[in-house]
Formats: sequence, structure tokens, C-alpha cells
Amino acid sequence: MHRHLIQESLQLAPERHDADAEGATNQPLACLHSFHGRQPGRGFTLLELLVVIAIVAVLMGTVIVGFTGADEERRLRALTQGIQARLELARQNALQRNREWGVHVRDHTYRFTEFDPRTGVWVTQGQRPFRVA
Repeated sequence: MHRHLIQESLQLAPERHDADAEGATNQPLACLHSFHGRQPGRGFTLLELLVVIAIVAVLMGTVIVGFTGADEERRLRALTQGIQARLELARQNALQRNREWGVHVRDHTYRFTEFDPRTGVWVTQGQRPFRVA
């Protein structure tokens, strides 16, 4: 009775009751440790390894892109704050001297100028902090 319940719970095939040529009897048709030809504790299949490697690669790519984007954002924020501070300083100089100041922007650079009313020309400001390297 107990043997029948154990076989059903393990889902083993019914035993053979006939003896083979060497006299072995009661051999099950399926083994518990057999799973697609692999025994437990023997390692991982190639498919399992490839799935894990793919997951790790995606995660690392996400992390690297996140760090790269943060560095670029930090650099851009610092440049913006620097330009903002220079514009405020130029505004203060214009108010103190009672002169017109301007900013000339090109593709990759910018420069501060002051209008000279005697000559009618915009003069580039070369002193710090208005000098742009």
C-alpha cells in the first residue's frame, strides 16, 4: 500500500515484476534524479548561462548610461551657472558705469562688449571674468 502511494507521488512508472536474464527484478522505468539527462548539482546549462549573461549585460549598460548622463548634466549645469554669474556681473558693471554692455554669441563661444559712445564701437572686454578662453 505505501509503495503504491510513493510511486504515485514521485510519478514513477509502475515496476516490472518480470525478471530479466540476470535475475534483476523490480526496476523502475524512470529515475528520480534524471531530468533531461542532467543530474542535480552538476552545474548549469548553456542556455541558463546565456540568460544570466544577457541580464547582467543589460543591467550594466543601464548603469553606465546613467552615470554618463549624470556627468554630462553636471558639466552642463556648471557651465550654465558660470554664464549666469558673468551676465549678472556684466549687468552690475553697466549700471555702475552707466554704459551699455552686450553679449555676442557665436556657435562655440561668446564675448562681452561695452559700447563706447565717443567712437560708436562695441569694445570687447578682455579682463577677467569676462575673458572667455
